[in-house]
Parts: sequence; C-alpha cells; structure tokens
Amino acid sequence: MIPIEAASYFTAVKNELAHTTAQVVWHAHQANYAVVATILPDHVPWYHLFIELDGEWVVSQSSYSNWLPFYDTPEQKGVFVDIQPIAEQVRGGRVSYRGQVVESPVNANYLCTVMWDVEASTPEDQLSYLELLIEERWQECVVAWCPATAQQFAEAYLSYYRPQEKESKENNWWAVDMLSAYDRQERLKLVLIVIDYADLSRDERALGNLGAGPLEDLMSDWLLDRLEKMIPNNLKLKYALSMVRMDFEEESLQQRLMRLLK
Repeated sequence: MIPIEAASYFTAVKNELAHTTAQVVWHAHQANYAVVATILPDHVPWYHLFIELDGEWVVSQSSYSNWLPFYDTPEQKGVFVDIQPIAEQVRGGRVSYRGQVVESPVNANYLCTVMWDVEASTPEDQLSYLELLIEERWQECVVAWCPATAQQFAEAYLSYYRPQEKESKENNWWAVDMLSAYDRQERLKLVLIVIDYADLSRDERALGNLGAGPLEDLMSDWLLDRLEKMIPNNLKLKYALSMVRMDFEEESLQQRLMRLLK
C-alpha cells in the first residue's frame, strides 16, 4: 500500500478528517472511487468512500457500516470494508464473504479487507476469518468470527489473569469477552483450548474464572456428557470444574459432578 499522503485523494481525506482524531488504517482505489478505513480512539472502525468528479475528489459518504454504496449508480452495489485488530506477528489473512475467499493484507496491526462491486449486505452476510499467515505458515483461526489462532486466543486469555500492567490487561480483554459466545459448542471449544494451554502452577486464577464463568453457565448433563471421559486424567479441567457453584443445580447433577471430580 502506498502512503496515503501520496494518493491523489489525500487532500479530500485530510479535509474530511481534519476535525476528528481518527487514525487512517487502510486505503484502496478503484476507477474513480477510493475507500479509506479509519479507527476512532474508542476502537470503533469508521469507513469513508470518496468519488472523483470532474477531476476533484469529494467524500461520497462516511459510515460505521461495513458496506458503502456507490454514488449514483443503477445497481445496488458498493464496497465492503472490514478492519480488525490482530497480533503483531500476523502478516496476512484469508477471509470469506458470500462464498468468495480473498487474502487480506495487514497494516498497523489491523487485518484489512476491501471488496469492490458487492451488493448491499444483509444481516445474514457475515465475514468469516479462515486463516492467518504467521512466520510463513498459514494457521487456522480459532472461530470464524475472530481473526486469531487458538494459541493467540488462549495466551491472551491466560495473560489477562496473570499479574501485569493495566494497559496489557486491557489489550487482552477481547479473549475474555469471546467466552460469552452464544453458541454453546463454540464456548466449550474455547474453554477446552484455554485449559489445554494453561499451566496449573501459575494459571489457577484463569482456570478458576473458567469454572465460575463459562463452565458454570454451561453446567448441565449436556456438558458432563462431553467432558466425562476427559475429567479423570485432566487436573486442569478438574480444577476449573471444582470452581463451579452448584448450589442451585438439581441434586442429580450435583452428585454426578461430585463423582467425576473424585
């Protein structure tokens, strides 16, 4: 990507953002359109579409939406834009949108996706993060809705509960927040990934919060059916489950968990 200062639409961008504190993360150009992805201080993405009219670049629109419609065209098409923070070692990513797989570049620690000539997005249209390029090797993302590998997610979650500076703690909150996933299969998958990477000697707090948080929320026969064979030989899982508060669970479920933890 050329520096935005060298782009023909730089003056228009500079004027549009003059009274804001937005940081330019990515920009791209096609025909007489240019799209600029920025990030606001509260980490909210803000996207801008510019059009060249009679040799002058003017802003067509600015939006928090990922899809920006083209100006004055009969087709309901526009540009899809997405920027997501990623770990420092990531050099690129593969994403899927409406069945189309593209490789997205990285700039300023953001994975940047721009797809031209796409129809208006619907609530069902979701960008899926497939793989990340790390040290010349493509590694699978832990879930489709987050550009992070299993190791990156687990290390961020565990680091959050280890003694550290406040700023570092805030930077790892995203991993804790991921464990509020609506789908219980994905929540359990994430819990087990953390347990796999944890070290019981220094991660008691993190494991305890797994028990008092997502495992407690998931506690049911459904959960124990899936963990029953793992529990006897997994001390980290046992410790996390021992932190689950069972006071309001059915007696049969309480007894079942007690037997498994012996």
